[in-house]
Amino acid sequence: MNGQDGRILSEYFKANGEKVFGIARDQVSCPHGKTHQVESIKIDSSASFNEFLDFAKPKSIFHLAASHANSTEMEIHGEKAQMEMLSVHVEATRIILDWQRQNPKLKTKLVVALSSQMFTANANLTWIDESTPISPSTKYGQTKSRAYELIREYRSKYGVYATGAILFNHSSRFSKPDFVLVEIARQMIKVLSGESNKIVLRNFDSEMDISDAENICKALVGMLSLEKPEDFVLASGTPTNLRNLTLDCLNWYKVTRKIELISTNPIQTPPKTLVGNSKKASAMLNWNPTHDPVTLLVSIVDNLVELALNDLNSQKTPTNRSGSVLFGSQFDAV
Repeated sequence: MNGQDGRILSEYFKANGEKVFGIARDQVSCPHGKTHQVESIKIDSSASFNEFLDFAKPKSIFHLAASHANSTEMEIHGEKAQMEMLSVHVEATRIILDWQRQNPKLKTKLVVALSSQMFTANANLTWIDESTPISPSTKYGQTKSRAYELIREYRSKYGVYATGAILFNHSSRFSKPDFVLVEIARQMIKVLSGESNKIVLRNFDSEMDISDAENICKALVGMLSLEKPEDFVLASGTPTNLRNLTLDCLNWYKVTRKIELISTNPIQTPPKTLVGNSKKASAMLNWNPTHDPVTLLVSIVDNLVELALNDLNSQKTPTNRSGSVLFGSQFDAV
């Protein structure tokens, strides 16, 4: 529950008086602020996860768990990384679907976070909607695709309320450090402080469909309101060039000196970009995608500055933090 979308959804449901259970790698967060170390609960273990689900009897489940590995990690830890993706994306989805099938009276609704990596760009700009054929080019995309197959299979055969949210890039103040907007934001702070005159990315000529994660989560909640489950593409529908975004952010902060934007792995051919078509979500969920990447990036920069100031102040004024719990996991499920 310490991932980006899990935190946003958790705050939303708690604010509306709902009980929220959160599962991380080796912890379970229970309602009323209780947090327990429960090493025996494993979302890829049928016996363990079923026992927890039998206890919680949830009205809704958001399966947001994701195991990521970049190309370097896949090269070094390929088999291990792939096995974890299979466990987290496929086996955990299967266990939840089986539990729903075996407990029809509870009428539990499931939303599974899928990915734009289930598709491959075949032109400079490739539009994706709910009818686009699956064509993954990464191990991550392949395992998310398998989860999608399970959702449709169980929905068709057993009538379970299971939906797939095909998510494109989305970011917020809760984004993890390896997300591209946070990479830019951290370096932007050094530029603003005068510590640096350059910002380095893998490829500044990349284009991405980027949305505000808090707005995306509104759509995820809306998916539960439908009488019958439907799958949705959730995206801004507009490509964002990372170079232009960075320059616009520098202009927003009125940086007038020359800042060098360095690509460590520039590409010679025009980039291929996936863009999501969210017309179905707009029509059925009364939801509007947002595209304001400059405001989003500025909000991440400002939040990082605020966190740094708060951390500095806390070091000056020691406080008793014995009651706080820090989560550390690579994946979460709510």
